[in-house]
Amino acid sequence: MSNPDLKLWYTRPAERWTESLLMGNGRIGACLWGGIDRELINLNEDSLWTGEPGYEINPRALPALSEVRRLLLAGEFAQAEKMAGENLGGKGCCMYLPLGDLSIQFPFHASGAKQYRRQLDLDTAVARISLLHDGVRYAREVFVSHPGRAVIVRLTADKSGKVSFTAALSSLLRYETKAGERVLRMTGRAPMRGFIYSGKERPPIYDDESPEPKGMRWEAQLGAVNQGGALHFTDEGLVAENCDAVTLMVVARTSYNGPVRSPSRQGKDESALCREDLDLIAGQTYDALRAAHVADYQELFHRVSLDLGHSAAAEALPTDERIRQYRAGAGADPGLAALYYQFGRYALISASRPGSQPSNLQGIWSATINPAWGSNWTINCNAQINSWPAEAANLAECHQPLIDMVEELSIDGARVAKEFYGARGWVSHQGTDIWKYASPVGSKPQWSNFVVSNAWLAQHLWEHYAFSLEPDDLRRAWPTIRGAAQFHLDMLVEEPKHKWLVTAPDINFENIWIDQEGNTGSLCIGSTPTMQMVRELFSNAIRASQILGEDADLRAELEAALPRLAPMQISPTTGQLQEYLDDWRRRMKAQVLSSWGAICSAQIHPRRTPELAAGLRKIFDTERWWEEKPDPLMGPCLGSWEGAFQANAYARLGDGDAALNILDLHLQKAVQPNLGSAFLGHAPNNPMFQIDGNLGQTATVNEMLLQSHLCDADGIYEIELLPALPKLWPVGQVRGLRARGGFGIDIAWNSGALVSARIRAVNGTRTRIRYRERMLDLALVKGEQRDLTGTLGG
Repeated sequence: MSNPDLKLWYTRPAERWTESLLMGNGRIGACLWGGIDRELINLNEDSLWTGEPGYEINPRALPALSEVRRLLLAGEFAQAEKMAGENLGGKGCCMYLPLGDLSIQFPFHASGAKQYRRQLDLDTAVARISLLHDGVRYAREVFVSHPGRAVIVRLTADKSGKVSFTAALSSLLRYETKAGERVLRMTGRAPMRGFIYSGKERPPIYDDESPEPKGMRWEAQLGAVNQGGALHFTDEGLVAENCDAVTLMVVARTSYNGPVRSPSRQGKDESALCREDLDLIAGQTYDALRAAHVADYQELFHRVSLDLGHSAAAEALPTDERIRQYRAGAGADPGLAALYYQFGRYALISASRPGSQPSNLQGIWSATINPAWGSNWTINCNAQINSWPAEAANLAECHQPLIDMVEELSIDGARVAKEFYGARGWVSHQGTDIWKYASPVGSKPQWSNFVVSNAWLAQHLWEHYAFSLEPDDLRRAWPTIRGAAQFHLDMLVEEPKHKWLVTAPDINFENIWIDQEGNTGSLCIGSTPTMQMVRELFSNAIRASQILGEDADLRAELEAALPRLAPMQISPTTGQLQEYLDDWRRRMKAQVLSSWGAICSAQIHPRRTPELAAGLRKIFDTERWWEEKPDPLMGPCLGSWEGAFQANAYARLGDGDAALNILDLHLQKAVQPNLGSAFLGHAPNNPMFQIDGNLGQTATVNEMLLQSHLCDADGIYEIELLPALPKLWPVGQVRGLRARGGFGIDIAWNSGALVSARIRAVNGTRTRIRYRERMLDLALVKGEQRDLTGTLGG
């Protein structure tokens, strides 16, 4: 039976996109509006993008690099930044596109409907709309099946012969529709270039000049099966007349054939793939399709359960009203945080499955031809945040698409490393796209010259291994980790003051620095977050080399460089963690990428490095940007990476109350009626969905309840139970979380104290368990479960 705590429900249809219900199977996305007289389902296919592959060398980059470095080391930052902007840039990323819409027009007026209900059941990933009209109970069920590779829509009535409608396919892209034998086809070719959101709609640019036009081909097919009545397919759509029930099946494919092959000349046959997908489900009953979908989804979703307490009054409200009434810090509706956490897991399953592309800036859901930032993979934080919760939330498979993308990105990245920087290994920069573009994005050093995204991405490969301890995971990851480490060895230079090794050129995320004289700029050397990522990369590469017994010469290079890397420092003027090599300030609030060393690493830890932890904490406690009056351009800045960094940093620092305060404010200010996270930056009156806001806060809940860190050179991980439990969650339980070292954990607590815990040895055998000041060293056998109740607490 479905869990009532895991339902989003509403008493009216969606009136705007941020109210539509998000659904997906990893590759196909659907947004369900639930209209009464007209249903609308926005459709996406994760490989439908503008452009084609095409590596372009920047011949000015390598000759200019040495002079840019010389200027930086001489303190001539303005000249270095000007030269970098002129010579060390690239083109830009391509854009994720909407596929189209499925619309279903019914022969009655919305004004006559009663008892309307629209819901999304997170427990089954099935949406349902029901309503009463003229004495007839109508119902629709919708799901996007991973095993069935299709959007399935079931339309029924409680009286025979009452299901009649007209269904059509359409698109914001150029398209044609044509009827076949019991199928409606919609075909098109993608534009070569699009435009990001700028406050008004701008049409994309198609290749209309070439004899053989470029651009990705795409196709959607609509099939149907009726019980009773009749179906008629025309070029305009599908007409259903006087049926008892109808099942619609929508499949979609593109000609995408990998990041290096032209989709217009070497592409896959999208029409044949669509036919294969429809043939796969042809002849299956609706009940069979639904059962297969639910079983496949629940194998992932049911791995983790979370109970943080309940409020009967709040849970009796429709979801949009429940969110509207939510007040940060009141503690009146703890179940909303649990629902939001599980929605994050649901969204990750829906947007990122093995074989699909990884979740992009909007997951897989975009209904505009002018998406914010191209809805691409912004790899200076957003794409990585999307996978932050995957391993601990027991969804390692949903991490795999990002790992696949990093491996593909390293191919183009190796050419860029060699031709831009004269370096070994591979590099990536601020963003990438379906073609796995690795060069700088644009020519503005403030973001273009972010050279450390490869180190951050390689850390995800290491994390996948750290949680699984599967040797094959490490063997597969090693060439990519090794290449990133080689690149950063070659990017190090000795700074003149302390003789530390630093990365040059460098930037601190997208920040602008202010030095002691009031000068400003972006380009620098050895920023704190960059050196954190390089230090973690080198440490992981050394451990991987030792475990695998490979590349001893490279390991020796890394071991020699590691202790010479510029260390983290505390500012003598502010007492805060210093974010640049010199004691400079950061002009842009909220952009505290220096917290990376606490969130994505244990380089900053409240017990191991208390001075650094206090310095990082002081940044957040001093600035408290989220309490200020919202900036007219950037809004409250809680809907994307900013709130994710803030909340996760507090959790890693062991302050659950502060972490929950940020999560609470996020729920109150940024979460939309469909539980999507809206980033208000650049469009305060038109919230933009960014899934890293959702998934970053999902990761926060993981970190509040369970943390795990490498605790010694022998590879033993320490697992800490309830490291940042807030006072407003005094009672609860979580089952199925995963910890580094290859363990599964169940925890229950009451009155803010641990009452029971159970550990499962998935692949790990040795670990240390910590609860508050109590510690327990364990040796287990793979597959063994052990009850820790009474040993640590309870």
